Amino acid sequence: MSPDIQAGSEAGEATTALSPPTHSDGLLGHPKLRILRGITRQMTTAAHLETVLESIVNALGDHDQALVVRIFLLMEDQECAVCRQRIEAGAQKATTERRLHLVAERSRTPTSSGVFHLVPVDSTLPVAEMVRSRQSFHVDDWRTVGRFANNSLIAPLWTSLGVIGVAGYPLEVQGEILGSIGYLAERTITPEEFSVLGIFADQAAIAIKSAYLFRELARHRDRLEVENEYLQDEFRHDTGLDNVIGQSAALRSVLRKVRQVSPVETTVLLTGETGTGKELIARAIHDASQRKSRPVIKIN
Repeated sequence: MSPDIQAGSEAGEATTALSPPTHSDGLLGHPKLRILRGITRQMTTAAHLETVLESIVNALGDHDQALVVRIFLLMEDQECAVCRQRIEAGAQKATTERRLHLVAERSRTPTSSGVFHLVPVDSTLPVAEMVRSRQSFHVDDWRTVGRFANNSLIAPLWTSLGVIGVAGYPLEVQGEILGSIGYLAERTITPEEFSVLGIFADQAAIAIKSAYLFRELARHRDRLEVENEYLQDEFRHDTGLDNVIGQSAALRSVLRKVRQVSPVETTVLLTGETGTGKELIARAIHDASQRKSRPVIKIN
């Protein structure tokens, strides 16, 4: 006897320095470091790269009175959202060369916005120098440094912005160079400020690397979910109603009803005597329904 199915609806003199980052222990009680600790706590707990980058530039811009703060990351064009849009619009040709891309900026003037978005690693710009040398950069007054004062791109821009002091650090984690962070000010940047910036850059690099890892983990998780769903679909396709054995007219009628009600959002009532296969039919309906990824709860 087969179960019955019923369905119902329900840069004075400039000092230019390229030197390894150094930090003074005497700074540990400085108010800037108390701010720094709070900032780094926030950015190191963020999982999304965009959030991390925004928190870094905003923190430096808000608390250190920087004129411009910029972060450049080393990546291919297709990894950069701005470049992807330009490529899709036909305004830029895609390359696989790893270059420095401007990924975050905090500026008190719109004049600098978007300038030098792409910087080749072999460029003479400080952001590229820091990546090549893996050393920090500090200029008291860029106007006294010939290679900057005579640069047809840099000099007009920095003059219009009122820039005097220029500093920056490479962003590096365990030997891996991620990019660099640049800092422009309307005054000379003191050695103390430069050291604090170095501590901040170290923390920023860790936060950026962590965000990269979170993103990679999410990508792998999404891929596994897709593959798992595919394998489950394949399994259901292979098994289908094979667990239901029988060729009688009554059973074929039941199986037709299973195929009819499975895709429908409705309540299904199975009736029949003990041992007639109600649970087997219930599982067949569940496995063919939109709820197939959820468990079957049996209630006696």
